[in-house]
Amino acid sequence: MAGTYHLERIANEAPGLISQVERRNLPETVPYDSSNCFHSSLYPEDQSEEDNEVNFEDWLDLSAAYGDSDDLDVRSNQDDTSLPGLTSGTSDEAGNASPSSPRPVDTISDAASLRVLRQQDDALTIPQLREVRPKNTNYPPGIQILNNSASSSGNIPDNQREMYTSNSPFLPSASQQMTFTSGNTSAQDRKNRGRRRGPLQNKDEVAGVRYCGACIRCHLKRIKCATTACDRCDRFAEELNREYQSGDFIPSTQDVCIRAQSLAAIGPAFESSSSNYSSKSGMISSPVSWYICLDDTARTPVLQILIQEVVSQQVVPYGRHPPRYHMLYRNHVPERKELVSLSEKQMTMGQTIDFQYVLDRFTHSHVGSGAQNVSPVRGSQTPLLWNLLSDIHIFRCMYRIYRSRPFLYKEHPTSQARPLPQSVMSELRGLARSNMNSLERNILANFDKLSKPNNGEELLIWACIMQMILTYHDIFCLMTAQLRPRLGYEPAPRALPIHLASQEAAKKLFMALFVVCKCHFQKGMPGEDVDVVAVPGPANSRVMLQQQLRDELETISMKRAEPFSLLGQQSSPLDGYLKILLVTPNKPERNKKRRTA
Repeated sequence: MAGTYHLERIANEAPGLISQVERRNLPETVPYDSSNCFHSSLYPEDQSEEDNEVNFEDWLDLSAAYGDSDDLDVRSNQDDTSLPGLTSGTSDEAGNASPSSPRPVDTISDAASLRVLRQQDDALTIPQLREVRPKNTNYPPGIQILNNSASSSGNIPDNQREMYTSNSPFLPSASQQMTFTSGNTSAQDRKNRGRRRGPLQNKDEVAGVRYCGACIRCHLKRIKCATTACDRCDRFAEELNREYQSGDFIPSTQDVCIRAQSLAAIGPAFESSSSNYSSKSGMISSPVSWYICLDDTARTPVLQILIQEVVSQQVVPYGRHPPRYHMLYRNHVPERKELVSLSEKQMTMGQTIDFQYVLDRFTHSHVGSGAQNVSPVRGSQTPLLWNLLSDIHIFRCMYRIYRSRPFLYKEHPTSQARPLPQSVMSELRGLARSNMNSLERNILANFDKLSKPNNGEELLIWACIMQMILTYHDIFCLMTAQLRPRLGYEPAPRALPIHLASQEAAKKLFMALFVVCKCHFQKGMPGEDVDVVAVPGPANSRVMLQQQLRDELETISMKRAEPFSLLGQQSSPLDGYLKILLVTPNKPERNKKRRTA
């Protein structure tokens, strides 16, 4: 109890003692003031070390508080043994560090441990590339191969042996280790990774083929190709001439052998124009609504557009009115879905029923207004095929607007129909051309992704290819007619490069798709008796839909057998190849003799 009393007394008297010491240490010339209480800390050079020492024994009896001196020595020794950083003497007398001083650093041992850690890090994180080492060479001795064999552990250095043990935290246990191929494995046990067995004998020829690219037929067949027109394309052209007997038309090897890495690399036939709208300057009126119609007798309009009238400000002779133009309102341009709806209604009102029209109806029945209500026999390429069908349907709708004659319009729903101004029709064609450019790029990219069609996908893929083949044939004929000078018409010099580029791209894409179609469908139209399967739905609608598709397939077969209407009117070099696709090939007579025998 006496010790506790003395400790409480020390705690109570300590603040007063410290303040008295600070007053005594102040210089005599400076009187004490509360503002100068930190003078000693601000001017440490005016003080001596002896004055700074505080001896509590002058005021406190420590021996009486803790008992005898022997007990005090024993207590200090116990503290030294329990706390190794504490010593009984001062730092100057014993030379040991105080509890607050840092532990001495052993630079040699720390550098060695850091070096070992770096070696372990390199061994675990830096992979040894197999390609940069010569073959049939063991791994470096410092690299551990995860293998069940115990002989590889003998090559591990002593400073890294601990990290490769089963108890190491860096690696899993022996039961969880994965077995990889060791570096001392023979060459026969290695897996063949597609490397060549020997050096190339014809390096220049291989480099030339890689630079030019293999032809599309060799690429689809996965066979070797040459730098010039390959022999296989020569035999393919001879087979076409022998089977179809096209008369004066002889398939050329140069037309069939098309070198391109992909269909998208050939480029779209429709390049987007620099401006889809006519630029007119003048006084612009407020927008008014016009109603586009497809027929004079149509009571309901098909599309509503906003038109602005532009009055030119150019100087005109006295007595004449300045020219007036019409253009689409820039803040309300028809969207793609509105143009597609316009084209679909235009297709239903078509008078001529030809092979192209039947294919359009067939595609529209799948992805038109139904939007995937019907599905063929599902295969591995169903999502890609649906995207292709949808893009081709929209592309054909835009192309129909681009090729159509000027529409009719009404200022009021009940007024009389008039021909749409040429300036507005040209802007609608510009919108269709811009949409066709983006859609054509997607279509060609999807054609490149398609592999060999399955049994349930043959009919739809064949319809997609034939749609684009007929479109490119029509584009080629259109560009040829625009480049040909006629009476009173000369093509604009600015439009000549565009027409020439479109004509060349349309021809290449036509021939490329022709080769693709003949590679995938050698016997012509596939699966005429294919069973169309509908998704779950009402039984009546399913039966009606299947019957409708069967009727369309029969119509396609009949129209394919008939002569194509455009072939007799146009003198195009592509007509012969189109006849080959539409006409059933002639079977050799020797096959008939074998069957009769």
